[in-house]
This record gives sequence, structure tokens and C-alpha cells, in this order.
Amino acid sequence: MEVKLKAVSRIPGTRGELNVDRTNGKIPATFYGKMVDPVSMFVELPDFLSVIHGDAGTNVILELEIKDAPQVKGKQTVIIKDMQRDPIKGDILHIDFMKISMAEEIQATIPVVISGESTGVKLGGVLQHTIREVNIKCLPGNMPDQFELDVTELDIGDNIHVSDLPQMEGVEVLDDQEEILVSVVPPTKVEEPVVAEEEELEEEEAAAEPEVIGEKKEEEAEQE
Repeated sequence: MEVKLKAVSRIPGTRGELNVDRTNGKIPATFYGKMVDPVSMFVELPDFLSVIHGDAGTNVILELEIKDAPQVKGKQTVIIKDMQRDPIKGDILHIDFMKISMAEEIQATIPVVISGESTGVKLGGVLQHTIREVNIKCLPGNMPDQFELDVTELDIGDNIHVSDLPQMEGVEVLDDQEEILVSVVPPTKVEEPVVAEEEELEEEEAAAEPEVIGEKKEEEAEQE
């Protein structure tokens, strides 16, 4: 099911003007795709946040309606191709929407989530979630929201590879099948610092040194 989103076309502005628009809750965006002219536009921040906070997240398929854009006829089926954020605040700065066809395959990045508590962790092991996203290719209608991995049976030393992901009809995973997604490793051993051992040896040698010197002086006196 496509989620509806409305936008309004805009005239490209300066950085200062765009910052003012962002402060007022308008996010600059661009619509583009095959055989269509790009359109600069705004989307309302609250509307967009409600879209990406749904079950599908940023992989949602949208029915985009652009007001005041005569070059775009009717509602457009799009996906979120790119989303730029402020590296410090995390605020959304710009969004790219790409026109798609429901009859043509697309590539997307899908999150990998884990569930359950592994046997190995209960025994003291450490769970490592190495890869949290995988790349796939499929028709838009077959795009999964996420891959879920149950780690309950994982013991210390066990791994889950890309090849172990649940098989979904019409979905091709593009990543290396041997890549490790999740593993349970032994607990880290805490070793005594080598520096402490060296300091102890130095103290022992220092304590023993006066005795050696004293013995040498007694031997010299006897010889005299």
C-alpha cells in the first residue's frame, strides 16, 4: 500500500533562505526520475516524519502529489532515494524522491534487526551485531520492511551469515553471502598489566642490591 505525501514546488533559493524555510518546518526536496524533469519542492516536516516513522521506515513507497508543478502530471509513485541530515544536530536538511515503476526492479538498503537472548550471552559471551543493513534488489511491491534474525540458539563461537537471512520470494540479496551479520564471541580476559610485573621485579632487584655491595666490602676488608 502506498502512503500519500503532498509537496509544493519551489524556486531554488539561497542557503540563508533555505535555513529560514527549515526553521518554519519546510524541508527542501527534489523529485526526479526517468523521462521526467526534476522538480524543486518543499515537504512539510511533520508530514514527512509521520511517513518515515511508519512500519516501512525510509523504504516506504509513496504516492507523491506536487502542487504548482505543471511539468508533473498527476500523482507520482516514488521512493526516498536520499536524505541529508545535519551531522551534529541530526536535523533533516534535504530529501531526494525518485520516481519508480511498480513493474521495474529497484535496489534498496534494508535494516537487519535481532530478537531474543542468545544461549552464548547467558553463558558470558558477547553478542556482536556486525552488519545492520543489507542491499537488495526486487520489485517495489516485494520490498521487505526489515530482516529479523532470532539469536536465541546462538552459542559462543556461533555466527549468522548473509546466506542465513530468511528467503523472501522475489527478493535478491546483493551482499557477499559469507559476510557475518551476527556472532557470539568469548568474554574478554582481563590480564594483569605487564608494567606492574616489571615494577615488582625492579623493586626486588633494588632491595637485593645493598646486600651485594656489603658483601663485596667485607671481602675487600678481609683481603687487606
